[in-house]
Amino acid sequence: MSYRLIIDVDNFKAYNDQHGHLSGDKALSIIAGVISDCCRETDVPCRYGGEEFVVILPDSNSKEASVVADRIIQDIRSAPYPITGGSRYDTLTVSVGIASYPNQGTEPMEIIEQADRALYRAKSLGKNRAVTARKKRAAANNGRQRKLRGA
Repeated sequence: MSYRLIIDVDNFKAYNDQHGHLSGDKALSIIAGVISDCCRETDVPCRYGGEEFVVILPDSNSKEASVVADRIIQDIRSAPYPITGGSRYDTLTVSVGIASYPNQGTEPMEIIEQADRALYRAKSLGKNRAVTARKKRAAANNGRQRKLRGA
């Protein structure tokens, strides 16, 4: 089984607006390093775009994926982010969506989309947390049950 994590920096636009693009760029660089440090040797971390990152966890199980996600969340929250032009530091947090092959899909983009949905559930639950995508079959069954109730 293989897992994907999608990581999004919480409130990054506000951080960037408040502290400037140089501080924002430095923060993203620090976050990339933290994510890389939290990964296992076989994991593949990459920047997905903007303030989003993806980690591919080959040959993993749900517990291993959750451990990596939790480590990333904790280490990013505790890292100091220097603010350009001074000796002050700020903090940042991330939200993480977790999805797996084949539970949430068999195509790479399908798995990413499911991880992205889980990410937005994490954000809607208060941010600074990880949420695992629902099993594809369970989500499909729930949709069918809703349709049957409405018939």
